[in-house]
Amino acid sequence: MRDDILAAIDQLRTNHVVDIVRQASRADGIDAAVRLLADVQREVGLRWQTQQWTVAEEHAATAIVDIALTAAALETTPPAREAVAALVCGEGEWHGLPARMAAEQLRAAGCDVIFLGTSVPAEHVNAYLRSTPATALLVSCTVAIHLGGARRTVAAAHTAGVPVIVGGAAFDPAGRRAKAIGADACAVSAGDAARLLRTWVREPPRLAGPTVSDAAAMALAGTRPTVVADAMQLLAERLPPFTAYTQAQRERTREDLDYIVQFVEAALLTEDGTIVAEFVPWLTRVLTARDIPESVVALSLDVLHDCLDPDAAEARRILRSHTMPGGDSDTLAAE
Repeated sequence: MRDDILAAIDQLRTNHVVDIVRQASRADGIDAAVRLLADVQREVGLRWQTQQWTVAEEHAATAIVDIALTAAALETTPPAREAVAALVCGEGEWHGLPARMAAEQLRAAGCDVIFLGTSVPAEHVNAYLRSTPATALLVSCTVAIHLGGARRTVAAAHTAGVPVIVGGAAFDPAGRRAKAIGADACAVSAGDAARLLRTWVREPPRLAGPTVSDAAAMALAGTRPTVVADAMQLLAERLPPFTAYTQAQRERTREDLDYIVQFVEAALLTEDGTIVAEFVPWLTRVLTARDIPESVVALSLDVLHDCLDPDAAEARRILRSHTMPGGDSDTLAAE
């Protein structure tokens, strides 16, 4: 069915996709339909990553998947409501489809879900929760660089007295990153979130607090523009072809360097260097698909390391761990 859906998407046959997904939902429930669409969406992302599809084609495909998700949800008759939850993507997080999928699964499990959308400012989440009774706030985060925004969203909910469940690809299954940013629980599936909500209706949890200070991440974020500017100059010295780059290529390079630093900030925020360990291979695949040598990624990490202030010891160690054989990125420690 996945390949049939992808073929229909390629031909912009939205109604055919909707028919396939509605049938899956009728036969096996919304969870089956969501699993199918999530599998499709992973392939959509891979086709963008490998340059088989443009950004525009990826966006068009995602829109069709979103329509099909809504159609599948309409095939479900939710049971009696057991809990009320607001669901939002943390500040800066614009990947709304995973959150929408979770919302429909939760509704089918008997939870009344209010989806607030993507990248909602934390203060607006706080104001909403103060005026709307909710068992909990669910915060979705797909890309690790937005964990800082998720942390602000968690804090905003706590200020309103509302506990928070976090989930999404930015979090690890063990819940370490969730605890670091102060979440009360981490759900690896919509079913887990539904069970937590049913428990919290009867017995709300004691609100947690962050287990990791954000000072190091904030300090690095404050220096990021200068670090990236310096890295651009140093890269020009160490990478001779850089002098022939077009303005557009230079801007993409600057964005990539900035992106790398943001992932280091996320690693500092959670004391979890595996965030960078997961990101580097992904970036390498994206760039090599665009005919950029794999060695450029390691060179970029090395350049950024050399442009960081010596006092940024943990950030330097993270970058160095990916430019030296046998580097250990599982934990953070000063050089």
